Amino acid sequence: MKRTSKGVTMLAAIGLFSALLSATAPVASGVAATVDVQVGAPLFSDPQANGAPADGMRFYAPALTVHKGDTVAFGFEGFHTATLLPANTDADTWVEANAFGLGKPYSFVVPDPDEGADALKINSAAIFPSQLDCGAPTDPCPYDGSKVVNSGILDPSDLQTQTFAFSTRIDANPGAKITFMCLVHLAMRQSISVVADTEATTTQAEIDTYRDEKVMVDARAAGKLHASLLEGIPSSGGVVDAYAGYDGPHFSLLSFYPKKLKLTKGQTVRWHFDALTFEDHTVTLPSKKAMNIANNSFLPVCDPDGDTGTLPDEPADDTSTTLDGLCAGGAVNVEFGVDPQFGGPAGDGVASSVKDFESSGIRGSNVGISDPFEVRFTKRTKNVPFSFICVIHPFMRGKVIVR
Repeated sequence: MKRTSKGVTMLAAIGLFSALLSATAPVASGVAATVDVQVGAPLFSDPQANGAPADGMRFYAPALTVHKGDTVAFGFEGFHTATLLPANTDADTWVEANAFGLGKPYSFVVPDPDEGADALKINSAAIFPSQLDCGAPTDPCPYDGSKVVNSGILDPSDLQTQTFAFSTRIDANPGAKITFMCLVHLAMRQSISVVADTEATTTQAEIDTYRDEKVMVDARAAGKLHASLLEGIPSSGGVVDAYAGYDGPHFSLLSFYPKKLKLTKGQTVRWHFDALTFEDHTVTLPSKKAMNIANNSFLPVCDPDGDTGTLPDEPADDTSTTLDGLCAGGAVNVEFGVDPQFGGPAGDGVASSVKDFESSGIRGSNVGISDPFEVRFTKRTKNVPFSFICVIHPFMRGKVIVR
């Protein structure tokens, strides 16, 4: 059959249109994909931060779209969790009910009733993985959308590892909207949408581009904020204002501002906690006692009969490299206790000796306490200043000189 030039042109147009469709329309490959997501960032080591003591406080990925059966692998650059909430859950409502403040099911710090009325411990539900037998790249933990899947903050199979990673396979059905968040820093959140196999998903290249751009943005912003805070904080009268940490839009500055305070006898320092979006801190003095409190916290012990029992805690096996091996009864008996003086406020608000114990207790964005903390200094210092630290972040240090 002879083709006219018009017919050839029409066939060519149809062929071009078909080629464009095949090039742009998502096609189900039948092969599950894996995407890597960086959690947090050590901004303090980035040249763009100009020496700011900053940690990145975000999941360095855009809102994700995935297919059912795809895997999300989280790599941690800091003290974080990757916690997937039940599908189609309102994150604000869930956090308020389950994680905000002290003593909730997933709060970072909870009561330890068998150790006394005011005793506290780190919440195992927050820091341990939901399942101890999965999470490796070759064996991701399943997530079907029906319940929380939590990475925890440690690798249960290797407690000595310096690089923690956690993988989860998304088995929720198309249409599911999933929030994943950090239980240590409750404002760190991002989302996953499960889409049909015929729809496009987020590529690793898109994630990597997002990560590189946002790390640079966060590092620069942290450097600028740190520099501005170093210039000084206006104060008036007998009260000197200071900050226990300071957070930016997607980062935390882990420092006191200022770190060195110069007062006249009888002046008061008012430390503020209302600039915290992600972190919690304490102001605790003297630093020697505060360090003892810090060093006596976050230590594993074995609770053989749980919170309702009366048996005392027992030492954990500090030679074990696995979570199950710390206690004879396995991970279910492992607790991470904190010093009795770790969490609550202490003192009378007057420092008349460099040995006086004064502490704000834990305050900040996750415990819901942001009231300022005041201490009046009534003794002049000579060669030994008043010294203070944050017992949560003992590298945060400062001193007060009174003339």
